[in-house]
Amino acid sequence: MDKKSFYALCYILTNLTGIEDVGYHRILSDRLKPIIKSNNGEITEDDWIKHHTDSPALIANNPLLVELLRTKKKVYIKDTSILSSADLDSFTICSVYVFPIVIDDEVIGVMPIVSIGIVNSLKDETILECELAIDKYKYIFE
Repeated sequence: MDKKSFYALCYILTNLTGIEDVGYHRILSDRLKPIIKSNNGEITEDDWIKHHTDSPALIANNPLLVELLRTKKKVYIKDTSILSSADLDSFTICSVYVFPIVIDDEVIGVMPIVSIGIVNSLKDETILECELAIDKYKYIFE
């Protein structure tokens, strides 16, 4: 993976959203595998990888991921206070926006943008701009 381009993409996404915690997970057969995270934010990359290694995000247990894989489209929850999930609770995630990385019509990974400690309800236009930026940088995930 081209880390320099990944961090450039994170910079763009943070400027669009005001959210600094951006990561990339590969899809394994039944779970997400943390690969790389933005250098900024509330969670360090080491803590993020450790958390997801110790408590893997199993796809079958996560309706958001099941929907994303089925539709190959972004999924998000602007205010997570109405939900309870170990992943959301462990990092105090208040808003989550998850974008699929689709290569050759297959979802190979996901790029979550998560707001920690504060609800960040992005406008639809901003979500679309994020989607377009990720699509522009899709080559780094191939």
